Amino acid sequence: MAFLLLAGLALVWVRGQESRPAATAAEPPSLADATGTATFAGGCFWCVESAFDGVE
Repeated sequence: MAFLLLAGLALVWVRGQESRPAATAAEPPSLADATGTATFAGGCFWCVESAFDGVE
């Protein structure tokens, strides 16, 4: 009985895998579209200010 249950579950799983469309890789964004602005999220301004003191 357990064998029939496992075989049935395996059959359902295999059929579910067949109906899924193949994944396609998305093209990475080109560097030509860069805007030249960087945004950093670090929490409290006073805590991260010292990390950027040397940046001009």
